[in-house]
Amino acid sequence: MKQILFSIFCLFSSACVLAQQSSCPVEVKAYVTSSNNEPLDEDKEFPAPVEIRFEAISTLTEALYIWKIFQIDPDTNDTTTVMRYADQSVTYTFKESGLFQAQLEVVPKETSDFTSCDLDFSIRIGEADLKLPNAFSPNGNNKYRVRYKSIVRFKASIYNRSGKLLYSWRDPAEGWDGRVGGQIVPTGVYFIIVDAQGADGKVYKLSKDINVLR
Repeated sequence: MKQILFSIFCLFSSACVLAQQSSCPVEVKAYVTSSNNEPLDEDKEFPAPVEIRFEAISTLTEALYIWKIFQIDPDTNDTTTVMRYADQSVTYTFKESGLFQAQLEVVPKETSDFTSCDLDFSIRIGEADLKLPNAFSPNGNNKYRVRYKSIVRFKASIYNRSGKLLYSWRDPAEGWDGRVGGQIVPTGVYFIIVDAQGADGKVYKLSKDINVLR
């Protein structure tokens, strides 16, 4: 575990070179492509799904680059391989919660001062959470939105009191603007049903009254 923590610190330090051997001429960078290519934050627990791009920057003319991603069992520290890819860069979408280790093995094809080097670091994906507010006002640009993290499958549907479907959406980041056919619905009580699944495998089948206010 000490090696994992060292690797996290090294990756996220400014202009950091991830090298466990001083002669390894490789720099590794990682970006959250689903968040406008922001550099990874060492203190952040990421919600799933999150897409991350790993890049190896090398001065080698020819080399074999092998990326592996492992999921680590928190109780036993045993690892399970979830991805193996041979290229200088790779993009991977994390859809499950837990602790993951991304490892790059570099093997030169040319004469070099080193035979190979392994570079690794960790990614932590948070557990799922999903909550439904019980009221909102559709005035202005307001929308009814669920509160969530690490949700990988989602569907929400809005009904009126007579059971008529008014609106549905599948992206938890979206929501309902309180309109039907372009017109704001009357104030009163409406009903939401949500079917979703978290990155940790938890299934959500939720229903709740929504008070539409002015």
